[in-house]
Amino acid sequence: TGNNTKTDINVAHKRNTDEFIFSPDFPSTNQHVTNLFNVNVNHLREFTPRFSMNFGGQLSRRSIESNDRGNHEDMHLGLYVMGVYRPVQELILTGSLRYDYDENYDSEVTPQFNLSWQATPAWRIRGSVGRSIRAANYTERYVSFNLPNLTPGRNLGNPDLLAERSWSQEVGFDYDLNDYWQLKATGFLRQAGNLVDY
Repeated sequence: TGNNTKTDINVAHKRNTDEFIFSPDFPSTNQHVTNLFNVNVNHLREFTPRFSMNFGGQLSRRSIESNDRGNHEDMHLGLYVMGVYRPVQELILTGSLRYDYDENYDSEVTPQFNLSWQATPAWRIRGSVGRSIRAANYTERYVSFNLPNLTPGRNLGNPDLLAERSWSQEVGFDYDLNDYWQLKATGFLRQAGNLVDY
């Protein structure tokens, strides 16, 4: 931590084991061991009292060992920058840009923009627009992939699934009725493609 800066480094590891009984009619059970290792570095710099930025990066490795889904691992890299600007006391503008590379879905860029305007002491107007992605998980990509004899009606994963992509927009307002009650309303739209329906 400095006068106008702060840097965080976070390292995490998660290990999970589980057993899934698909049906009492089948003697075998699905057994999985998943691991997630993640490193995140974030640097905050306040250039002026009205303008600050975050810069950061993320590196992660996911893996699974499964008698049902097989053994797989994926690396992921993310880089991002976010700025907060307050041109006047009543208006806050936030923008961000993130780049992700994943061995599963390749490269994606996700911009976001938000604003909040305190129109009067009681009224606040807010809005946002942004792009998001969601990668298919190991179940969606590989379920039942490692089974030698797939019974009829059993789902089979698709390892070639693309990342879900969507744009969303919203506009809303908050109104302070008094010290105890607040009225909020929000309208939003979302356009999505490559949805994974498992």
